[in-house]
Amino acid sequence: MSAEELDAIANRADVLDGPPVDDAAQALPATTPEPVVSPNVQAVGFILSVFVLMSTKLLKVESLQRTLSDANIATIADAVAPVADKYGINLAGMFDGPEGKALLVAGPLLWTAAVELKAELAARRADDGVPRATPPSDPQGG
Repeated sequence: MSAEELDAIANRADVLDGPPVDDAAQALPATTPEPVVSPNVQAVGFILSVFVLMSTKLLKVESLQRTLSDANIATIADAVAPVADKYGINLAGMFDGPEGKALLVAGPLLWTAAVELKAELAARRADDGVPRATPPSDPQGG
């Protein structure tokens, strides 16, 4: 053996005396994998935002805007999305098909129709002059 070969063997032996070296780990720079964000996070946020907007307009309420702020919606979405993922529910895909569009278009129109029908029937009953039965003030009948 030549002196160079012996030196190479000696160098390898020196490495073996130290801590184990993983050549693959040394070859690649250390990187932290990016966290996987569920597509359900955005979908839940969207659903809740639409719910707040529609409820505020259709029901004429303001409490939802206070309780379901953007920050609270984000917190809820971060908590609910992993549950949907666990059970294989893809809320994000719901709006890709006709179901989501139908809900967003037909929902408010049907709600408005129901509210207006109720108001019309109440006005008609008030105008027809038919006396309504009044429950007794004492539920025991006396």
